[in-house]
Amino acid sequence: DIIVPYLLSRKVDKIDRVIISHKDWDHRGGFSSVAQKIPILQVLTSSPQLFPNYNTQSCHDGLNWQWDNVTFKILFPITYQSGQTNNNSCVLKVCTNNHCALLPGDIEIEAENEMVKREQKELKSDLLIAPHHGSITSSSLAFIQNVHPSWVLFPVGYLNRFGFPNPLIVKRYREFGTKTFSTAENGAIKFIFSAKKITVLNLN
Repeated sequence: DIIVPYLLSRKVDKIDRVIISHKDWDHRGGFSSVAQKIPILQVLTSSPQLFPNYNTQSCHDGLNWQWDNVTFKILFPITYQSGQTNNNSCVLKVCTNNHCALLPGDIEIEAENEMVKREQKELKSDLLIAPHHGSITSSSLAFIQNVHPSWVLFPVGYLNRFGFPNPLIVKRYREFGTKTFSTAENGAIKFIFSAKKITVLNLN
């Protein structure tokens, strides 16, 4: 576990809000180890039943807040749904005054299409975390066109059994002119948002 040592090194003694996109283990697996060491004030998730001992709120579009001049918006799901699927993932948009990042969890094409219809003006972002780790079931052309990202990051494990990111999806982003990064190939990547530009650092 590297999250707790990192937070403690930064002198973090409490966490105001944790967002767990959905129930899949690769999206919530490290929660308990963090919660054992650092108090968590709120959990925002599409799977609130998994966190009965915490102050939990269901994510849905329309939720928004601002911390330190950074705006956070939940764009999806439209309303809380009990079905626990990839398409129930919390989709978070984070914006400074000049730049935005979109974190869509594991949504697939059905949810992407719904967002293109309902949230078209909100999708534009400089940085996109690839939906569902670059699965062939996500990253439709319409979704990519509306997000129009300069960078896409594929959060994947080295030699993962699903073969993420799918080569066809990587090609689709590159053909659109998007610069691609993969944690399996590049390791830790840091995006620094400043007033004039976004700086990308490979921490390896």
